Amino acid sequence: MSGRFELPFRKMHGCGNDYIFVEADRARLAVLLEHAPALARSMSARHYGVGSDGLVFLDFAGDGDADLRMHMFNADGSRGETCGNALRCAARLLWEREPSARSFRIASDAGVVLAELELEGGDLGEIVIDMGQPRFSPEELALQLEGVEAEPGAEDQPWALRLPAAGRSFTVYPLSMGNPHAVCFVDEALDELDLPLLGPALGRASCFPNGANIEFVQQDAEGMLLQRSWERGSGETLACGSGACAVAVVAACTGRSVRGRPQRVLLRGGELSITWSASGSVRMAGPAREVYRGLYSWDAKEGRS
Repeated sequence: MSGRFELPFRKMHGCGNDYIFVEADRARLAVLLEHAPALARSMSARHYGVGSDGLVFLDFAGDGDADLRMHMFNADGSRGETCGNALRCAARLLWEREPSARSFRIASDAGVVLAELELEGGDLGEIVIDMGQPRFSPEELALQLEGVEAEPGAEDQPWALRLPAAGRSFTVYPLSMGNPHAVCFVDEALDELDLPLLGPALGRASCFPNGANIEFVQQDAEGMLLQRSWERGSGETLACGSGACAVAVVAACTGRSVRGRPQRVLLRGGELSITWSASGSVRMAGPAREVYRGLYSWDAKEGRS
């Protein structure tokens, strides 16, 4: 790939968490992945590019037993393991190709998940993704706990870490939903939190050598969980689907909700329903919408549009 070229794309979102999707065959994908960090930064730029929380390349040739292989990059060009909202968008694109199908298997760096489709009046309604089982062990999360005030969790429970940020101390619960998260329940109104300050202070703490997505959470009088999200590589986003899964899991672990029952999670861009089943898997239900389609002109040599 050299010189300028036109790249067809589709911009989509799940609860306001927006991504640019680019389809490519294997030969073209290899070249695109070589330029992916610079291309993701260029296309994701809100004022100079398309504007998004990240870039996703789609390989419809699949991967093993998967119908589709997804390669995800954050807005800063870093590679992401997975994204719950992007998975639902990818499932919608698969359904457009195969409208008679009711389920698909989608692969990402975090593994293969099952997407199940619900129709409403002939159109696609909610998409349910089985996000797999949460993981809690410090070894699996690659936590570095030296010098950290930490309370071990019971089996199938997250640890509680006490971390400093902006002159305060926060209790966070780290876990993985295929990507690293840390959930923090707070007492004050979410709007009062300075996420550009607190998000990176916690997400880049020394105990998270690979960084972590941070979810700040309140619970209202009706039991709904209210969430603000700070994502690695993208900053604050209107929604984080895997983060909502992490929030629902920690809420059940800390007695704020009941495992096995659907838990409503309200994000800035919309609402998701999360169920942590008795078998251990976490199911996320929510929408996926197309915003628009276009062509992006990009100079591979200079790395700019």
